Amino acid sequence: MRDDDAGADEAAEEAGPRLGGGGGGIGGIGHAVLGPADDSGAEPTLVLMAGRLKDDAVRPFPGSDPADFVHRHGAWLDRQRSTTALIHGDPRDPTLSTALALLAESGPVFAVGGLTAPLAEADLPARSAGIMRRSGLSGALFGEDIDILVGLSQGSHPIGPIHEVSEAVDNVVISLDDRSALSLLKEEAGEQDLRRVRDTVHVALPDEGSDDRRAYRARNLAAIDPVRGWLALEQETLRNGDRLMFARGDAAAARRDMGRMLDGIARRLAGRPIQAGLYISCRKRDAWLSESGPAE
Repeated sequence: MRDDDAGADEAAEEAGPRLGGGGGGIGGIGHAVLGPADDSGAEPTLVLMAGRLKDDAVRPFPGSDPADFVHRHGAWLDRQRSTTALIHGDPRDPTLSTALALLAESGPVFAVGGLTAPLAEADLPARSAGIMRRSGLSGALFGEDIDILVGLSQGSHPIGPIHEVSEAVDNVVISLDDRSALSLLKEEAGEQDLRRVRDTVHVALPDEGSDDRRAYRARNLAAIDPVRGWLALEQETLRNGDRLMFARGDAAAARRDMGRMLDGIARRLAGRPIQAGLYISCRKRDAWLSESGPAE
C-alpha cells in the first residue's frame, strides 16, 4: 500500500473477505508500489496478489518475537530442509537487528524483504496473519515445497577499491586507510559539492567471504562533517578493521545490473514457469532511475 493513503487499513480489511478461501494475508505500507502495469508513487494505491498454497507450505510470522514463533512452529521448522522468509521490518524498532538474528538462528532460513514506510505512531505499517498491526518484524516463512528463486540487483557500482576502517565510533567513520574518510570520498567521487556527493554516492559494505565486488550492502550517508572530515552512515555500526568502499548510483548502472540479475534468474529457471513474483526496491534507486520518468 502507498504510505499516504488515509484509508489504506480500511481498504485492506474490505479486500480480505473478497479473496475467499478463508486464508490469511501479509503485506505492508511502502513509499510506492508496483502493479502488473506500472508503478505508483504519486497517489494512494493498493496492490494485491492472490494465490492458493497448501496449509503446510507456509507459516505467517505475525510479530517481532522469533523465539515465540519457533516455540509454536518448531515441529514444522524441523521438517523443513530449507525455508525462505519474506519479512517486513519497521525501521523505528530498535530491536529489529536482534529479531533478525534470532530468526536466522531458528533453522535453515534464507530471509528476504525490506523496510516498511516510517509512519505516524497511530499508523499500522505491516499486516500479517490477517491482522493489521504495528510490529518490528512480520511476514511469512515458506517451506521447502515452495520453490523460490531470489536475485539481487544493485543500483550502483563501486568507484574505488576496498578500504579498511582505521577509526570509527558507532556509525561515524573517522578515517580510512589512515586517511581522512571525507578526503578519500571526494577523491574517488571526483566531486567537491558535498550535497551532490551525498545524493549520488553511498557506502558499500562487502559481504564477508565473497570476492564478487557486486556483493555488498549499501548504506546511505546520513551526514558529512566537512570540518573534521568524518562520515556518518545510516543504520550501521562500524568497528576498526571493518571494510568498505564507495559506490555511485545512476540509471545506467541500475539498468545494467538489473539485466544481469534477470539473465541469471532465467538461467536458473531452466524452463520452469513463473507463478508469481515480488520486486522490492528502495526510494533512492527509484530516484536514480526516474530522472527521465518512471522506470521501475
